[in-house]
Amino acid sequence: MEQNSVSLKKFESTRSNNLNLVKFIAALFVIISHAYPLCKGAEYNDILSDLSRNSIAFGSLAVAIFFMSSGFFVTKSLLKSKNSKKYLHNRFIRIFPPLWFTLIVCILVCGLFFSTYSLGKYFLSIGFFKYCLNFILIPIHNLPGVFMNNIYPGVVNGPLWTLPIEFVCYLVLLLAYKLNLVNKKSYKYVALLVIVAFLGINLIPLSIKGYIQPCFLFFWGSFYWIYRDKITMKNTYFLISLVAFVLLIVLGYGQVASFLFIPYLTLYIAFCLPKCNNHLASLGNLSYDIYLCGWPIQQMIISLFGGSMLVGMNILISIPLSILVGYITYSLVEKNM
Repeated sequence: MEQNSVSLKKFESTRSNNLNLVKFIAALFVIISHAYPLCKGAEYNDILSDLSRNSIAFGSLAVAIFFMSSGFFVTKSLLKSKNSKKYLHNRFIRIFPPLWFTLIVCILVCGLFFSTYSLGKYFLSIGFFKYCLNFILIPIHNLPGVFMNNIYPGVVNGPLWTLPIEFVCYLVLLLAYKLNLVNKKSYKYVALLVIVAFLGINLIPLSIKGYIQPCFLFFWGSFYWIYRDKITMKNTYFLISLVAFVLLIVLGYGQVASFLFIPYLTLYIAFCLPKCNNHLASLGNLSYDIYLCGWPIQQMIISLFGGSMLVGMNILISIPLSILVGYITYSLVEKNM
């Protein structure tokens, strides 16, 4: 650990190789997490879910990391540029071009090789047109006649549900900025509301709870940027946070652990641990593209294996293929934007 005690503000102009690597690992966590239900059924969970008494899985941990880091750096970008049009443009090209590319490829590959429908029936079906709503961030997961022997028949891309939530977070942040609320004075009151809301949705059973949790992490990321000069990055705090994080997970309070400690732990790893090399860091550029293509690739592999397969085998085949497809998507779509 390179830093003993230092303000987070010190790193406000620092490019974090470590965070890029963390995001890459998080994208792989999503694939690992999904392999269990896709290969064995909805009642099967990954190892972290079992360890945490079903309170958090590798997939939800990854989403927490993505949303927190997004809140941190998007707030930084907005406050430094002070340009709403540029902000919206940057958010648009972040979300949509890779999404559209992935959707088009999935539609074509699934229609040509994995659907029981003829091409004419496939492209004229109402299910196809419904799936196209994904182009405008209305998540529809099924394509007609696809993966019919799989445990999740028809489901092409489950993780797309997070994208409209993230885009809404972008818009809410911009609105708050326009109302002059993205500052220390306002955020301390918003933080109290967020804490009350978190307690409320976790004490009262709500079916939408899973959709709201990522928003809390986005806010905490934003909060950490606003209060960066007040937040001390210290070895002792990191170790205490890590121990508390693990303890809460083992006790079955995974979402509480994520809510309280993911921001500090992630940002400490990002800025205060020894920096990884540029080659490893560059893998982080693929994280979003891997996230987009992981589930479809897993479903295709399962279909080729007859509808079910060993979890470990699915993970071993899906991860390198997802990295390859992610690299192709990044190179063709994102790299020169």
